[in-house]
Amino acid sequence: MTPRSLIPLAPLLLIALTSPTRADEPRATASGESLAAPVHDLRYAITMKRGFSPYTLVRYTLRVRDGVGTIGVTKELPGSYGRQERLGLLPADALKRLMGELGACDFATLPSVRRARGAEVVWGFEARSGDAHREIEVPDPERLEDPRYGRCLDALRTTAEAEVGAMAFRNVFFDAGEFGYLQVSSDPVARVIIDGVDTGQESPLMPTPLAVGEHEIEFVDPTRGVRREYKVTIMPEMTTNLTVDLR
Repeated sequence: MTPRSLIPLAPLLLIALTSPTRADEPRATASGESLAAPVHDLRYAITMKRGFSPYTLVRYTLRVRDGVGTIGVTKELPGSYGRQERLGLLPADALKRLMGELGACDFATLPSVRRARGAEVVWGFEARSGDAHREIEVPDPERLEDPRYGRCLDALRTTAEAEVGAMAFRNVFFDAGEFGYLQVSSDPVARVIIDGVDTGQESPLMPTPLAVGEHEIEFVDPTRGVRREYKVTIMPEMTTNLTVDLR
């Protein structure tokens, strides 16, 4: 794959100029109540481990140190094609509200969920307080019968995007008319390789920006000994759909 096949994303760090919680103000616990003693080091993170995204990593992180809250969004592309990262200081009211929401959905104590075979979306829920650490994997959190998983995901994601921005997949490194999109699906699922570069994802692959022109797409399933190659042509600002039967 040429350097322009996928969109390179330069590192981006944005510090929001908002007032953090002061060290002498009441601290919020996971239940939204005040603590007489400060929360010295608390970290909540939700990471997409599998899903419909051109990114290999999507993470929303809340960190509270000595009563000061920061919220971050991190997104990475396959290989060395780029990383986006933004970090913002949470105002006292936003921190209190988010901690209350995460406490209401029992973020730090949510029970493990049996991973459904073939789950299309999997998120990792991580809670760390001092030396204590807990992490679970949650398939399709917004579709589970227990609504707490979806509420926790929504609370952290919504706050992060509101404070530092949604960071949509950007096309700024291509001039107008120089890129299009590729959408991929297969039966059964398989690893997707584009122009010799492993995307790190399995089909289906949602619309992924690619340079205009011809590209080679490989589907690989080592467990079944399957490896198929296909040629696609990307048209300017259009979506090319590739659906294959690997049975």
